[in-house]
Amino acid sequence: MSARDFQQALARILTDAGARESFFSGDESFLAAYPLSTVELANLREIRLQSRKGFEFFAELLRKKRGAKVKALLPLTFALLGEHLWRQAWHEYCDTLRLGTVPTVEADASQFGAFLEHFVARRSPFSPVFGEILLY
Repeated sequence: MSARDFQQALARILTDAGARESFFSGDESFLAAYPLSTVELANLREIRLQSRKGFEFFAELLRKKRGAKVKALLPLTFALLGEHLWRQAWHEYCDTLRLGTVPTVEADASQFGAFLEHFVARRSPFSPVFGEILLY
């Protein structure tokens, strides 16, 4: 039971779309990974009752901030994909990634790069050259 544990649980809800959906539907099983006190759990439940719209708004701000940091680490990948495809890939990555912890920017960039390999293959199965250029 610590402020750090509470912050990590809250960060997970804000950055992991699956955990956030579970949390707002009442499934708190993923919170077992964090040694939270009954007061901390009550505080999280209070947040859930107050405003999902506000929570989603803040989660989207964090997603954009993470995306901007990853984009800064992968400028050539961004240039290759372009704004539209980058945005689609980033949103799908954030929506499908299940985080145990909030990754560092470097880890996020690495995981996003691995995700892009599959993302591009699904989008252009008849054009493997694009995927090869991306991996380069």
